Amino acid sequence: MRMGTHYRQPIGPDVRSGRNAMDFLGIGIVVLTLVLWVALTLL
Repeated sequence: MRMGTHYRQPIGPDVRSGRNAMDFLGIGIVVLTLVLWVALTLL
């Protein structure tokens, strides 16, 4: 319960920047996968 409430609490801009970094990483992985798939398909 304590972990849940602690996770729910807004800590500040650190959480936002971390989340943006994770989103950027996810998008980068998706883009890289698409690029590799297209390259392999064209080759």
